[in-house]
This record gives sequence, C-alpha cells and structure tokens, in this order.
Amino acid sequence: MQFDLDDFSASLATGELSGSDMKYYLNLYTDEAIEIPVTYSVYVYPISQSWEMGDGKRADIPETTTGVSWTLRDGVTISGVTGSAWDSGSAGGPGGAAYFSGTLAESTKWEASQSFKYQTTDLHIDVTNIVEGWFSGSISNFGFLIKRGNTA
Repeated sequence: MQFDLDDFSASLATGELSGSDMKYYLNLYTDEAIEIPVTYSVYVYPISQSWEMGDGKRADIPETTTGVSWTLRDGVTISGVTGSAWDSGSAGGPGGAAYFSGTLAESTKWEASQSFKYQTTDLHIDVTNIVEGWFSGSISNFGFLIKRGNTA
C-alpha cells in the first residue's frame, strides 16, 4: 500500500500544516473476518523498493497472478529473502522477519503494530515514525507492507 505525500509535504513546507506533535495513523477497515485467532498482532513496515500493484479481486476465476506478491515485487522479478524489496537486512522480530531500511540497530524504529484480543479487526495503527522517516529522507517512501504476526 503506497501513498502520494507530495501535497502533504508541500503543506508542511509552507507552514499550512505544522506542529511537532503531529501523529499519523494507518486506518483500515475489515470487509469480512473468518476464522481469525482470538489473539494476534498486525505489523506495518516501510518498503524499500518500487513494486507493481496487482489488479486482482478476491473472487477472480481464474485467479489473477499479476502484480506484487510475497515473492514477486512486479509479477516477474523474484524478491529474495535478504536484500529484497521487502527487507534490506535480515533479523528476527515479533512479526517474523524484520523489514527495515538502514542498520539492524535501527530496525525497530521502522516498525508499527497493533495487537488484538477479543476485539474488532479494524486497524488503527500509529505509523508516525515511518511517515516522519519518509519526510526526513531517512527511508524511501515506497509504501507499507502490512502482515499478520507469526503464530505458534
């Protein structure tokens, strides 16, 4: 999921929007939740390279296989585990593999998460650190990778 921040950046530069206490949230709403665990977490990471959005729908027959997937960033180019568009280093984290830009020491800085226990599956995740990283140029803005945490 990628967002165009040009207009927002311009508003910050002109002072139309200001404040060091600004917060940024990723809000996603569930269409349907079936057989989800009672307790689980969702993690959000910045993506470090470009990718091609797929055009498939959930019920496509035959199944649409173009665009981004867990192993293909454009439907053709294989994304390996280490050094791929999905992660630029290798490390373990609560969500599984760590997706980050920069050194391992700063990897947790670029992670956002939300945990669920007997509650609605709609997401309201504070992604302030990631968005501020985009604005400062510390990390590239190629959007978010959103994934459910590993389960036992």
